[in-house]
Amino acid sequence: MSAMDDAYALIVGIAEYLHVTRLPAAVRNDARDVRGFLVDPRHCGCPPDHVTLLLDGEATREAIIDALSGLAARAHPTCSVLLYISSHGGRVVSGAFAGEYILPVDAVLGSDGDLARTAISGAEFTAALKAISARKMLVIFDCCHAGGLSQPKDVPGSLIKAGLPDAYYERLAAGRGRAILSSSRETESSYVLPAAANSLFTQHLLAGLNGGVPSEDGLVRVFDLFEYVQPRVTSDQPNDLMTSILWPLGRGERVEIAPLRSAALREAITRPAAGVGVYLEPLLVERLLRDAGEEPGALSLVQETMVLLWERMTRRLLTVSAYEDLGGQDRSGLAAALATRADAALASLSAGQRAIARRIFLRLVQLGEGRQDTGRPQAVGALRAPGDDPALFDATLRHLTDRRLMTMSADSDEPTVDLGHEAMITHWPALGDWIEESRAGELARRRIERDSEDWRRNGRDRGELYRRRKLADALELAAGLEHELSQNAVRFLAAGRRRRLLGLLSLGIVAVAALGWREGPRGCPLSPGIARRICCVWDPKPGIGGW
Repeated sequence: MSAMDDAYALIVGIAEYLHVTRLPAAVRNDARDVRGFLVDPRHCGCPPDHVTLLLDGEATREAIIDALSGLAARAHPTCSVLLYISSHGGRVVSGAFAGEYILPVDAVLGSDGDLARTAISGAEFTAALKAISARKMLVIFDCCHAGGLSQPKDVPGSLIKAGLPDAYYERLAAGRGRAILSSSRETESSYVLPAAANSLFTQHLLAGLNGGVPSEDGLVRVFDLFEYVQPRVTSDQPNDLMTSILWPLGRGERVEIAPLRSAALREAITRPAAGVGVYLEPLLVERLLRDAGEEPGALSLVQETMVLLWERMTRRLLTVSAYEDLGGQDRSGLAAALATRADAALASLSAGQRAIARRIFLRLVQLGEGRQDTGRPQAVGALRAPGDDPALFDATLRHLTDRRLMTMSADSDEPTVDLGHEAMITHWPALGDWIEESRAGELARRRIERDSEDWRRNGRDRGELYRRRKLADALELAAGLEHELSQNAVRFLAAGRRRRLLGLLSLGIVAVAALGWREGPRGCPLSPGIARRICCVWDPKPGIGGW
């Protein structure tokens, strides 16, 4: 039996509201496409009768509640459940009806009371989730669409607000094995770009599920999916101008700057050289265009390559043979220029900064096992280590971004960093050496960080702690990475070690007590009270191996 034969899903998409501001048709497409992905045998292969799809008029309050009850009846502890809801979400911020609400197609906004009566309250939805016994549940919300809810016209000073607060998602996530993905925070919106078939969030969600998230074992994990979706949504969402009252602007009122491609890039290569009486062999131009491809920041790479070619100019002619000499047998001249720039940037750093740079580069690579290594965008906080000098880290990251070896998106509360050129993974020898030297250790570190985050989210459940050989291996690895692990990972391993040692101590006490009782009056038995007191004072100090 396939694992997906034991999975169930409820998909809700509402665009055509009866009494509330309508949403774009892309919302319906989102729900259909998520359902299609789940039942497609090339992807999930979930049985169609295990996936309930409610679109527009089908998604009444009663129908959604009934569908949730149906999930509770069919699901059992060992199965997996997915809930995907794309609709309006709102909240009443004060008064008798204060709380969060998911708006079905028949919701009414005449007053706070009308909303409470016709929408699905946070308490109702939470109770419905608790009734579903599945230990693995993923709930995906796309409920804060730009444009939001129309304010009730006949309720002066209404306190109904669009969107669902972060605290609501945190309450829903409470419980072992339950994860929540939301398209936006309380103060943000979910966007549908002009002429797009899907909302921005669901577009990247589907792309991540459909092979965009590199996987070491063929499985897509929730945190890896989040790491894929979040930076892409952040970088693609409309800027402040597009969401202001000034938008839309006519073509004559704005200038759009796009990356140079094909003819424009060709002119950027040939025209400056011709302006000083230097010419390029036609084949060289074609090779430069081909090797640049769709690489982000291609113009800066071409510029670096042209500088190196200039030094190899023959009678005011730049030749393809000189370009091939740059790269040698295994890489293009463009890749060689990239490596030259990266080596120069690294050489100008201090020893301490080079160590930080090495860590940053490694954490920005998705390490494939049996698959090609790829880029791995990360929040700035995920690149820091507890022992870093903040000023030194910031200076190092700024140095690398200034030299276009990394890019930084500052569209969210915490900026996201990505490799400036993914070609560095295969064409920069220094990075290649770091990856090979650190692959096993870095993969293990990421597993520890991922498992420690699961432990934290599940209320530091003792059942999540490592045991026996797994704990011993993790502690051995951590001994060499103590300054690389997050504080949460350190606490996670320390808790596992403390549990093991307390278990050994308890066994020792039992053995001594048993020996004492066998020896009779001359023995030295330990009463249960003494044993408890000894266990209570055995209190390891914070850290992995210290006491």
